[in-house]
Amino acid sequence: SRYLKEDAALLFGVCAVFSAASQIERHPSPGSAAWLGLASALAISAKYAGTIMLVPALLCFPWHHPSRRLLTFITLTTLATALAIINYRILTDPATFRTSLSRETAMVLEGHAGVTKSIPHAGFFSRLLNRSAHLLPLCLAGAAAAWHATRRHHRAEWFLAVSPLALAAILAFSAKDSGRYFLPACAGIAATAALGLHQIASSRFARFTIPATAAACLLSIARSWPYLHGFQSDARRELLAFTSSLPQGSRLIQGRKVCLPDSSGRFADGYHLKNPVPFPIETVSYLPDAAPSPAALAARGFTHLAMAGDEFERYLRSDQRPKEGREAEFETRRRFYADLDSEATLVWSRPPGKVGTHQPELRLYQLPSAAPQPAAD
Repeated sequence: SRYLKEDAALLFGVCAVFSAASQIERHPSPGSAAWLGLASALAISAKYAGTIMLVPALLCFPWHHPSRRLLTFITLTTLATALAIINYRILTDPATFRTSLSRETAMVLEGHAGVTKSIPHAGFFSRLLNRSAHLLPLCLAGAAAAWHATRRHHRAEWFLAVSPLALAAILAFSAKDSGRYFLPACAGIAATAALGLHQIASSRFARFTIPATAAACLLSIARSWPYLHGFQSDARRELLAFTSSLPQGSRLIQGRKVCLPDSSGRFADGYHLKNPVPFPIETVSYLPDAAPSPAALAARGFTHLAMAGDEFERYLRSDQRPKEGREAEFETRRRFYADLDSEATLVWSRPPGKVGTHQPELRLYQLPSAAPQPAAD
């Protein structure tokens, strides 16, 4: 993969906290206390949102244990030490940290790229249902098992079972929306389904454990297959290959999410190109910022434009609205993308794949002043 975001690190930190919380709740010891402090530091260091994992860590801590003072000291010492080691740059460059924290907070509360949405919203609850539908019976059984474990004072299982729903509820109050934010919930869904299998194995329905496990595995593989298969194709390389058939004298402008190697050398490393692209490519953040209409782009000498779905979708969705003070910018962009199909000719496109960053929706348009070409199938 050419793409790794911090959500993968957060997933590891979340799993580590649940593992450590379960261990210290069942077997309080200096070692489990140190593991809880380290796991919490890993979750917090991955993303600011990882701070929420302090909640299960605190609630699963054995506050009534005879050695609670020693365990507290070890946990806090390990937490502080790990945070300092992992995030040492905060200590050496606090100004950058404050700027980053302020920027991320503003995007959560106000939206991104001049676009926001009403909060709370239900977008992540639909993702929760979509991710867990094939395991829903097992998840329900796992939630029942977790509730039973909670009554025996094993709270970690209960927190693990409700973590996907809790994450969806928290993300419902974020104006910034991305599917990758829901990655940590996938661990909770799988673990809760595993608790459900354990519940079946411990009940009078134990004879169904193996069939239920096999069915869960097969359904999970079937759902994962489109994602695994998604790495077999690369929409950007396909677009790059298609551009080689454009007539000489072509000049292309692209949104920055298209990532074709442009005339300034940007993005070329990702393609390991031996030969440069045979015509000029200019990159802008948003196409309407370069010119208010396709005709205006053509007047500047461009013959084609390329854009990715992530660039234009947010301006065409009914649940999106402009941030305060950026209404004119929002309307200019929305009008550009809404009128594009009627003012330019679509000559190549690919629908979005399951691996969104690797397989974004891509479109290549011929601008009105260029010679006509047949539209793509």
